[in-house]
Amino acid sequence: MAKNKRMVFNKAREIEKERDGAATKRDNLEKRAKDAKAQLELSKKKYEDELKKGVQAGEDNTEKLNELADEIDQKEKLAARRANEAAIGRQHFQTTTDKDEIKKSFREWKREYENKEIKPELEKIRKIKAELSDAYESYKDATNHYEREKETAQSLMDPNGGVVFNPLGSVGPMTRQEKDYYLITVNTLTDLEKGRKPNGVEGGAK
Repeated sequence: MAKNKRMVFNKAREIEKERDGAATKRDNLEKRAKDAKAQLELSKKKYEDELKKGVQAGEDNTEKLNELADEIDQKEKLAARRANEAAIGRQHFQTTTDKDEIKKSFREWKREYENKEIKPELEKIRKIKAELSDAYESYKDATNHYEREKETAQSLMDPNGGVVFNPLGSVGPMTRQEKDYYLITVNTLTDLEKGRKPNGVEGGAK
């Protein structure tokens, strides 16, 4: 039997969505800051390489160095701004959880869930239990009737009551396997508690 779609605690999903959104924004700001710093370090390396190149070649590469210095200056400003943005983001996009609010919301959801999901299922079980009680009472009446009829037959076989064994046999499930198959037993309850279909039910254990 397919499981029904159950009610969910939407407040938890809302909080999780909010947390995920805040984390994404923080991560984006951190990445921008990291990328800006990496670009700054790259420009600094280019400046050092150009400086060494001019010295080693004995050439005046002041114009190129000035260009790289301007580039470093711009990237330093950008890196500082990105770092500041990331720091603000870490504070602004912090998500705090109000435990009392969650507890209150969950208790409200719990009452609704119990009324809409749990109680209807319990009522089904209660009705089945009533049917089971009637069926078992009828079964016991049938077996008791058999025993009375058997006693009559046995008394005809031995009017003096000398029969000390059961020559005519009994009816109903006798073995543990038969009882598990037809009746509600400890094994039946164990299977149900563990989410397994019990013996005697289609798809159940054999």
